[in-house]
Order: sequence, then structure tokens, then C-alpha cells
Amino acid sequence: MTFPSRARTKLVAALAAVAFGFSLGSAQAQASYPSKPVTLVVGFAPGGAADTVGRLLADEMSKHLGQRVIVENRAGAGGNVAVLAVVGGQPDGHTLLFAAINLATNPSLMNTKYDAERT
Repeated sequence: MTFPSRARTKLVAALAAVAFGFSLGSAQAQASYPSKPVTLVVGFAPGGAADTVGRLLADEMSKHLGQRVIVENRAGAGGNVAVLAVVGGQPDGHTLLFAAINLATNPSLMNTKYDAERT
């Protein structure tokens, strides 16, 4: 079964929103989270498929969290620039990584400065 590009994008965003909704159970119990806007770091250039899905996901997250979710594109080094930005950031849960398969494959292809299994 094939979907037109726009329908496929909407389908992926809907599935991501559903998956995110299931994970909200513990987050809803904590009234203070998020206490400020959340940043979703996307390791790809603006306008691409990953950016589009990330922005659709950010819109859904904003609705569920009641707080703005800002998409920040950090393209470069096969997504490693984005990973390092998140790993080196504040561990307060307000900076999230929109990861793709490159998070798992990059350590075997290049010298990464993070441990994908522990990060």
C-alpha cells in the first residue's frame, strides 16, 4: 500500500503523537513539567522529511504539554551535531532529541564523541 507524500507525513506525525501520548502518563503526574518552553533538536536541515515530522510532532507535543515546543535544527556530521548539543545541554528534560536511525548507526561508521547506548 502506498501513500501520497503528504498523507504519509500526516500518518507518521499521527503515529508519533500517539506514541508520545502513551508516554505522557508519568509526565502528567508532575505538575511542574514543563516549566518553560521545550526545545526539540532535529539533526537535519530545515525543509526535509525529518524536519517536517519533527515540526508536526512539536505541534502535537505543544497541545499535550500546554507549553511551546520549539524546533531547533542542528544539521551536520550525520546528526552528531544535534546529539552533542543535547548531550551537552542541561539535564532538565526541556531539551529533547528527535533521533533517527543515524543515532544507532553512526558509532559504527565514524568516531562519535558520545556513547549511543548510554546517551
